Amino acid sequence: MAMALMLCMFVLFLGFSGVGVYMMFKTSFTASIDERDDMPPDV
Repeated sequence: MAMALMLCMFVLFLGFSGVGVYMMFKTSFTASIDERDDMPPDV
């Protein structure tokens, strides 16, 4: 039971972190390509 719960939590964590990294990478990539001279870098 504990192993299954840990596995489920691990899969959920991987999914959420993957989506977050994908969204961050996609946003930074499109911003650097499309609006390079319009928007200041959001650091």
